[in-house]
Amino acid sequence: LATVVSGGSIPFTPSSSSDWRTEIIDLSKFIGQEKLQLAFVSINDIGNNIYLDNIRINNQLLEQISISESSITSPFYAECSEAVKPKVIVQNTGTVQIDSFEASFAIESLGLVSDTLISTTIEIGQSVEIEFSEFELADGAYNIEFNISNPNGNESAVLPNSTALRKFLVDSRKEIIPVRENFEGISQNEWSLLDLDGGDVILEKTIAPAASGSNTAVAAKLYNSNSQGSRHWVISPVLDMSGTSEASITFNLSYASRNEAKDAFTTYMVTDCENPELISIQSLDASEMAVTSSDAIWSPSDENDWKNYRLDLTAFGGNPDTRIIFEVLNDGGNTVYIDDIEIF
Repeated sequence: LATVVSGGSIPFTPSSSSDWRTEIIDLSKFIGQEKLQLAFVSINDIGNNIYLDNIRINNQLLEQISISESSITSPFYAECSEAVKPKVIVQNTGTVQIDSFEASFAIESLGLVSDTLISTTIEIGQSVEIEFSEFELADGAYNIEFNISNPNGNESAVLPNSTALRKFLVDSRKEIIPVRENFEGISQNEWSLLDLDGGDVILEKTIAPAASGSNTAVAAKLYNSNSQGSRHWVISPVLDMSGTSEASITFNLSYASRNEAKDAFTTYMVTDCENPELISIQSLDASEMAVTSSDAIWSPSDENDWKNYRLDLTAFGGNPDTRIIFEVLNDGGNTVYIDDIEIF
């Protein structure tokens, strides 16, 4: 059912077309019947908001296909290898079978564009994954844009969801645990920062006093942000845990809650470079993160303004290709500081 990666504790509100998915239901078996009613039923388990819109019932022949950010299956948000093979799932959201369409992707910063005619059958309401040729990318951050057009050669077809965008990172660096990251100075294996959704939040290394009085940490500056729902990641290099059957991670957070803002913090584990999946191992809401409350822009002043967390990673021991991702989910509350990460 989900159309976005995560929602944390913030009430979900769609912010763009990529937050929606089009569903098709074939009503052919009811043709000829009278006095029909259609009902949509949602079952509550105290999860998050479900939005329904743009209901259409028609008997027109409609050649229409769609994609979204959530239908991109490759690249993953954090790629382990410099070899990338773009893949996206295309859905037939029309009322006729699709036998061909055009598809392309582009990475603007490199001037890299690939365009191809896809000849494949997609039944009404069904989907197919298409893939492009593999290519090499150097370590770094990129934007990829997929486009689809001309279903069944129809150049005038109106496609409301013909574009899908994703920010992603290529990071092939690898470390064997134990690992420490305190963001002091410049390290060859420093953890990466990635703003998945853009907006006005600044994610950066900054001064954040701790026990020593002079300390550098990563800060996600959410104060008064207008980009509610945006996601901001701190990403480890690939971690080799093959030499241990037991492992833990410790880290420090500093945050002050403000008003009713529902900022959130989630720790993810990624366990497979070939078929990556985000596994949530901890989720904190604003009240759980907070060391205090403040109407001002928050900045820690000493060691008492930090909370220390320890998470058990034993379930992932023995795995040679893992990755830790910290996600800050923005609700315009206050700055979140992350520091002193240790994996052992």
